Amino acid sequence: MKIINETKLSNMYTRNFLYILFTGTFVLFYIYYEHFTVTSSIVILLVILFIGWIIKQYIFYTRKYKESLAYSLLRFPIEMTATIFTLFAIAKIAYDTLESKRQIDRLEAQNLSNYTHTTVIDNWETKAMEYPELNPLYESVFCKQLGNTATFLTKTQWESLGLNIPYIPFEGNENKYHYAAINIQSMVNIVRMHALVEKFKVNNNEDLKKSTSSKFAGWFTVFRMWLSTPLCRNVWEQYKYRHVNPEFSAWVEYFVIQPVENPEYWLNHRTNWDNEAQDILKTYKNNSENLNNISQPQKKVEESRQIDGFSSIYNSAPYSSQ
Repeated sequence: MKIINETKLSNMYTRNFLYILFTGTFVLFYIYYEHFTVTSSIVILLVILFIGWIIKQYIFYTRKYKESLAYSLLRFPIEMTATIFTLFAIAKIAYDTLESKRQIDRLEAQNLSNYTHTTVIDNWETKAMEYPELNPLYESVFCKQLGNTATFLTKTQWESLGLNIPYIPFEGNENKYHYAAINIQSMVNIVRMHALVEKFKVNNNEDLKKSTSSKFAGWFTVFRMWLSTPLCRNVWEQYKYRHVNPEFSAWVEYFVIQPVENPEYWLNHRTNWDNEAQDILKTYKNNSENLNNISQPQKKVEESRQIDGFSSIYNSAPYSSQ
């Protein structure tokens, strides 16, 4: 009696397993049928036929031998494969979620950079350059980030910062201030669009070295050229409180300002740049010399005959105007 119950229970498990397997495959095929190409449909059809073959073999081994043998030979490998695919699907979903977040962050950075370009560069700075009468209003607005109420930093306030940079006032240099502010905002946009704050970490000496040799080395050079100029440095020190966040100010200090405080920086920069370029050129020079040493292929007989034909034409009777 016990053996009969176990047999019935086993047959019930078998039928449920096969029904679920076949039904799930059929439903999947039915739902996505319209989205499949001809090739995909053929593949799905072959999978269904394979599953049908598995079902037939499973029933055969269950009836002729034991269900445990059928389970070992057919059901267990399928269940393991399904488990592996399930884990793979979960990992794929997690990866897609992270990639989607990164894509959203990149899109947000792109949109934010475009918006600040339109607002800050095309509106605030350019309009003030076109209409000088706006400069008093401009100064009264943007001096507030410094704690002042009507003007930018005075000479006394600037010297109290201890920066060892000449003081250049806003009065008499209005357009230069605006022009420097445009380039500073461009630097902010470039850093944001390329996620340089994430790619180059503050207090990381390897990243600092990489800033002179990576594909962004040119941009770092431009940033350093601008902020090593006294006027642009005056503007940055008074405008930095409106750009991104304190982390960005620290990033600019570490990667842009501190390197050029070394008086030998620009000479060393030029020397290192030229040396690296020459090392690359040596490789190409060796390759070109190897190419020159390759023997030239012999001309085809037909080409030589064709050339002889042309020479015979030119060596024929001289041209006469008569």
